[in-house]
This record gives sequence, C-alpha cells and structure tokens, in this order.
Amino acid sequence: AITLCLGEMRHEMSGPERRDVLRFYDALQDFQTIFTVVALKYVLSITKTLSEGLQGKPLDMLHAVNDLPVLPVTLGEVKTNLDSHHQTWFTEAVALASKLQVHLLHPALLEPLSEHYRETISRVAVDHAIAEVTELFPERVIDAVRCLQVVPYVMSRTENNCVDVGLVSMFKEDLPDLASFPSEAQKWKAK
Repeated sequence: AITLCLGEMRHEMSGPERRDVLRFYDALQDFQTIFTVVALKYVLSITKTLSEGLQGKPLDMLHAVNDLPVLPVTLGEVKTNLDSHHQTWFTEAVALASKLQVHLLHPALLEPLSEHYRETISRVAVDHAIAEVTELFPERVIDAVRCLQVVPYVMSRTENNCVDVGLVSMFKEDLPDLASFPSEAQKWKAK
C-alpha cells in the first residue's frame, strides 16, 4: 500500500517533496532495505518486552529488569543458530520483495546474496543487540535496580517497629508514593 501511494505521489508532486518521495520510493524498492527491515523486525521482537516494560509503569519496569538476564541468553541462541534464523528472514524478505514487485537477482545469485547479508546485516544486527543490552545493563546495574525495590517496602514496614522513628519519617519524604512515582520517573528521564 505504501509503495502504491508513493508511486502515485511521485507523478503528482514537484520540487523538494517529489525528491523526498522518490528517495523513499527508491529505498523501498531496494532489496537490502527490505531485508534489513525484516531482520530488525525479528531481532527487535526479542527485545520488545524489555522496551515496553522499561517505558511502562513501575511494576512493569521491575518485571522487565527481573527478566533482563534471559535476554542476552536468547540473543546468544539466535547468534548460535544464525544460519537457520537468517534463512527464515531471507525467505520472508524475498517473499515481501516479490509482493512489492522489487526486481531481484537471478535465482542462482540469491544464495551468494544471502550469505553476504548473513554476515553484513544479520550477524551485525544480533551482535549489536547483544552489545547494547550488555553495555546498558551490566550485572551491577541490574543488582542496583533490584535493590531499589527493597527500600520502599522496608520503609513502609519499619515505620512503627523502628527504634528511631524520626529517622524513618525524615527519609519518608524522599520516597515516592505510588501516585507521584510516574511524575518523578518522568523528571529523571528528562534529566
């Protein structure tokens, strides 16, 4: 549908808008772009739960962090079995390209093209996802986030049992309550 719309628009528009439409249309008619989109769809589907959880409510964030150690393992399995995953991605990209009427190489040349894309796109995408996850979330960060969940719980439980009630009440102001936590998290994201 997008290529049909862009195809119509490239005949109707002029000036810089036409140039932009032609560039976008040409990109969609390029098999490398199609394969890249398909490969990224699969790689990002693995990280989707983490991404949504980190952008969600506090409990969603906690679940996302708790599930985080599984993510590098899953991406590692994809890397280990990259040949079979890549073949699935390549087959889907070829089918999508034929639906979009993108001209492909002669069928005899598809195998070398597939091998090239496995090394230059598939492997790079998986390696990049693994590197990003391990760099952004080293074990010490995961441990720190897990420990933060303990603080509000302990503070809420010790208020009446603590010897130094003044100390607890002094720091109670620093703890976000459930109603103000989303706005506090938003302020931290802005910083």
